[in-house]
Amino acid sequence: MEYSQARKETLQWLNLLQQKGFSYQSICDYINSQQVEFVLYKDFFTRFQSKLTHFSGLAKREKLSLIHQYVQNFYFLNFKDEDTFHELLANVISTAASVKFKSYLNVNHAVNLIHSGLSEYYNDKSPAYHFIINSLKHKKQYEWVLDVLNHASTFKILSFKVSRVFSQNAVVTTEEFWKLFWVDKITKKLEFRYDSLGHHIYLLSKDENGSWKIIENMEKTSNNKREPEYIDYSMLEKIVSNNWEVNKITALEFIASNDLLHGIEFIKISFRGKLNGKQISILDSTKKSYLNSYRLLNTNVINHATFNAEIESLNTQVKLLCTVIFMGKM
Repeated sequence: MEYSQARKETLQWLNLLQQKGFSYQSICDYINSQQVEFVLYKDFFTRFQSKLTHFSGLAKREKLSLIHQYVQNFYFLNFKDEDTFHELLANVISTAASVKFKSYLNVNHAVNLIHSGLSEYYNDKSPAYHFIINSLKHKKQYEWVLDVLNHASTFKILSFKVSRVFSQNAVVTTEEFWKLFWVDKITKKLEFRYDSLGHHIYLLSKDENGSWKIIENMEKTSNNKREPEYIDYSMLEKIVSNNWEVNKITALEFIASNDLLHGIEFIKISFRGKLNGKQISILDSTKKSYLNSYRLLNTNVINHATFNAEIESLNTQVKLLCTVIFMGKM
């Protein structure tokens, strides 16, 4: 191929790839992985865009012919069937959502791992994966189950669009509807109502086997509910000190940061075997009232102002009790 024609077509392929979101670096990485005759750096294309005569000479023209072919191959490798590729990404996201919903259904029911199948669609080292795992651990701890009979928990992906595609990554935006009603496993009382209609931005990445997996799911949602905190008992055990004053400061820091559950459990752990029945009863009843306030907020019985006032009152009660306990007067 003549130099001028090769340059013209190479520029066309480069422009198409840039429009699709591919960087010069990703194109260079692909070309360098396909041959060992030369190493291509991204500034080659920057200079190539503006200098027509820079590559005169037989060796330069032969190199350009190779680059032209690799750039063309790179395009067709990613876009030989764009509709099919978009369908593949849509299938990954829709199936991942179904697997996540199924995991929610199984929590506190299934004997086997509640997150079975998630790693087929989520990178198991990614924020998106660990967000779901932490949510499942939270439901497990509080013994909540997803209600599909009386409250018709469900989800639906309403729209799907591939926004950007790179050599190893893709960005997809969706609009989704999620309605999740969590009830107490024993009492069947509604504990948490999650209604969300919003946009999601997914970041997907190819793994070492060439499979596309979700690594991030950023959500802009209409939901403003608040779940009670997951209690990390192993963390509490590690930070207990032999010094009463240190334990008092730690407990008060939990309470001051509105982390009342960790504050209550820390007091019980740091004074294990030393609290009297009255003290334990006060702590347990405060925790029960705290969780009930969350339940009332999350089921639309009280508003945020009432909730905040109740939590502040409970914080004050525990703070006073904490002071008395650490003074050894009760």
